[in-house]
Amino acid sequence: NVTMAEQLGSEIEIHVKRIDKILSQIAVNPDQPTKVEETTAKTMTKDRYLAIGFLMNSNKPQYGDLISDTKNEHTRGTNSYPETLTAVYDYLVNFKANRTSENITDKGGLTFYNKHDRSDGPNDDRGSGHGYGQGRGDGRGRDGIRSAGRGGRRNCG
Repeated sequence: NVTMAEQLGSEIEIHVKRIDKILSQIAVNPDQPTKVEETTAKTMTKDRYLAIGFLMNSNKPQYGDLISDTKNEHTRGTNSYPETLTAVYDYLVNFKANRTSENITDKGGLTFYNKHDRSDGPNDDRGSGHGYGQGRGDGRGRDGIRSAGRGGRRNCG
């Protein structure tokens, strides 16, 4: 929790080079900034840090394209990262995902389709689901060796 960390004396994302960069943009005299300018620069640095952290940790299946697009734009020299938590919220609420990426439900597993065909021989029950146990039918394991599936019975002949 950010508030608790600050109460314990920690400063969130106080990076001297980032503060100097902001001071060069906002201070009347960047070499001798006022206390108000320093405080403003520190606040802006912290806000940017929290905004980017919030964006990067948002729901990847829903906002993954937005995150990738933002990273890619930055790589091409366009900084479109939001600078405040309010801006991140607006990004996320108004984001329209590509239709192709909305329908992707692949979670990285494997799917098999076994067609039941008795023409291979009388004892060939591949894919039929007719094993006598809880199995899913026969299939080929590693190295093409036949197995009986989970708990299924097989006539080896």
